[in-house]
Amino acid sequence: MGLLIKLLLSYLLGSVLGSLLGFLRFNTYPARVFMGDAGSQFLGHYLAVAVILLIDPARAPYSPLLVLFLWGIPLLDTVGVMGQRLWQGRSPFVGDRNHLHHKLLATGLSHRQAVTGIYLAQGLSVLCAVLLRWQSDAILLSVYAVFAASVLSVFVWSSRRPATLPPAVVPSEEPAAAGVAPATLRAWPLRALTLLVPLYLLACLAMPGDIPAEVGVIAAGLGAAVLGSLVIARGTALAVRAGLYIGSTCAVYYAQMSARQSPADWLSPLTLGVAALAVLVVLAIRWMGDARFQTTPLDYLIVLLAVVMPFLSDLTVGAVHLSVMTATLIVLFFAFELLLQMHQAMVVRLGWLTAGMLAGLAVRVWWA
Repeated sequence: MGLLIKLLLSYLLGSVLGSLLGFLRFNTYPARVFMGDAGSQFLGHYLAVAVILLIDPARAPYSPLLVLFLWGIPLLDTVGVMGQRLWQGRSPFVGDRNHLHHKLLATGLSHRQAVTGIYLAQGLSVLCAVLLRWQSDAILLSVYAVFAASVLSVFVWSSRRPATLPPAVVPSEEPAAAGVAPATLRAWPLRALTLLVPLYLLACLAMPGDIPAEVGVIAAGLGAAVLGSLVIARGTALAVRAGLYIGSTCAVYYAQMSARQSPADWLSPLTLGVAALAVLVVLAIRWMGDARFQTTPLDYLIVLLAVVMPFLSDLTVGAVHLSVMTATLIVLFFAFELLLQMHQAMVVRLGWLTAGMLAGLAVRVWWA
């Protein structure tokens, strides 16, 4: 029963995390979508249920104090804002512009710098929860007291100094020419990706192992949808993205299940392939500039996850290490988006690649 709850919690949190990353990609300044009360209340309830399941003594021996680290910045931001309102003799439930984000902006930071700082602080808080999960309550309280004091000091410090809000006209934060390589070098990382991505997906499909029949049916259906979009020339980009994301996730999952790859297998062919893809992705983003692929603070957070996740070796579902799989998919998804941003002809070429990959998954069901 404990294993079932662990798997259920992993699947539920993974699905919500994927949804949030997709939302935050378009919520980053300047935001195009916003979250309403229903979404924020659902997430609050979801996090509350998740931590209750996590620290339940009947299921796991974790200390309840880990909740403080997991909730991190949102909890401290609430405490700081409401405490400041009460100190000023105002109702703690009346909204204002005294949240941590506003405090950082008042110190002269840009939106990008403020959001990046908040992401890093929350990432550090969660990392502390992972590293200190077996420590005593005294150590947990000591570390959290230092972390909380550091965050709450921003409220105290900003209230004692004059605000230096940025000017109304915010200058561009990403110069067009920053980091852009000469034209002779700018193209080769993308060209290398067009070659290496299909080879990596082919290597995943070539790994021996059993694939469930239902996965073959889903792959066949997605492949038919991709082929149909290519034939009628409508909805191709959406169909290709759906096929690439779902198909590559299945291919990587069953490849790692077959190889029983662990974070220690640094010299395995699959790991070396992901490392090469990661280098090409970084070079392509760096050298293209923002003309085709505009990075946001969320992208930096995702890159941080890709680097940290392989070291969390105890995150497993069956024979698959979720840490390695997550890092692999992050690199692959960045590569997909870079290639899709090149030109319309590349979307069509990726469409045929996607159809071939999905067909390979379907054939593997009976081939294995």
